[in-house]
Amino acid sequence: MSSRWPLLRRKTNIVLPATDRSSLINDAFALAGAGHVSYSVPLHLSSYLSAERHYIPWKTAVDELTGLQYRLRYTELYGDFRGEYSSLTPLQYRLRYTELYGDFRKYILELVGPHFDSLGWEDVGSHLEKRNRVQLLKAACRAGHSGCLQGAADALQQWLDDPQHYISPNLRSLVYKYGMEQISE
Repeated sequence: MSSRWPLLRRKTNIVLPATDRSSLINDAFALAGAGHVSYSVPLHLSSYLSAERHYIPWKTAVDELTGLQYRLRYTELYGDFRGEYSSLTPLQYRLRYTELYGDFRKYILELVGPHFDSLGWEDVGSHLEKRNRVQLLKAACRAGHSGCLQGAADALQQWLDDPQHYISPNLRSLVYKYGMEQISE
């Protein structure tokens, strides 16, 4: 069964509509979660996302990657998340002393980096473009994209300096979360 995954990966963004691409990502992560395929399958499949422009597959991918992190939190391997590690995601906590964390972070940044560079923090475009921007900014900031983190810090600082400064409701929670993390460091 898994021998067909590379073929699907090559054809994903070429012939499948956005809803099918989203379903394929969801199915691959579900099969990995159930132990039917290795997690390398959905991670390899999702590598096409660097060329993905549609909101629906990105929403699914960000949800699945986040879900994977939270599922990992509840295994015995991850220990206590209180104390000095409370700001780390479960996966960051698990991988903090390994080379894998750097590889995982690099993978996420390779997927979202080109999109961040073209989308930025300005809340413009169609409704789906705005929603997609939120997903991509969330993934970029979570992975430590320096431009994303700096954008959040800058937007928060502008608002702190001038409370009349407008932060789009679409971006507010990201600005508050990542901006405060950056400003407080």
